Amino acid sequence: MRIVVVDDEQEIREYIAGMAEWADIRCQVIAVASNGAEALELVREQRPDVLLTDIRMPGMDGIALAEQLR
Repeated sequence: MRIVVVDDEQEIREYIAGMAEWADIRCQVIAVASNGAEALELVREQRPDVLLTDIRMPGMDGIALAEQLR
């Protein structure tokens, strides 16, 4: 599965994206984004299987992102 990780906090974003366990379950983080607007563009380009997003982010939050993508 191809995953996009979205979080406005760099440490959290990097930790989740860098987890070695992704390979163990045959998943790959294909992109990361720091906000909903950036993620919206990435998801439309990359077409991931899974989107992991923070809910509270400045600008476009995770709920608004999910609504736009739906």
